[in-house]
Amino acid sequence: MKSRAIVGVFAAVLTLAQAPLTGAAMAQQAAVQSDLAERQRLARRYFELVKIEAQLDNMMKAMGPILGASLATQLGIEETSAEARAIGDMMGQVTAEVMSEIMPKYLDDMAMIAADTFTQNELQAMVDFYGSPVGLAVTDKSPRMAGPAAELMQKYMPQMQEKAVASLCARLGCDKKKAPARGA
Repeated sequence: MKSRAIVGVFAAVLTLAQAPLTGAAMAQQAAVQSDLAERQRLARRYFELVKIEAQLDNMMKAMGPILGASLATQLGIEETSAEARAIGDMMGQVTAEVMSEIMPKYLDDMAMIAADTFTQNELQAMVDFYGSPVGLAVTDKSPRMAGPAAELMQKYMPQMQEKAVASLCARLGCDKKKAPARGA
């Protein structure tokens, strides 16, 4: 008898779950969709104001020499050679080209992430700030940091790699001298 009652309740829940939405539920669902669409619109506006496409392009170009140096090392080419620099330049161009191909879908996905992360009020505040004179100045000046930041990363990368290998070997109990060589 008890099992029949449970089955009956379960069947009723399934029936209700399949029932068409009521007017109030439909209105609530429409409001949620409208809010999501507005947050996505605000996210896209924020991306425009901060010139995210240009920032990503500059980042890819700045990373080219680092990626190229790594590739040159893997190919047995001296990192400081003209050939390695040419590889770095090409790597920056190719990476930027590939990024521009995927940019529309990437921005759609990023708008969804931003819409899920920030409230409508937060997104509106971001749009308001980055649309202001100070926000526009921040946006215009920030890309100037990409090249120097990439060079700085390149400067510190050997130290970071050495410390990371030492830390990993300390945790694993391995001999640092037997650890894989850089670029191997």
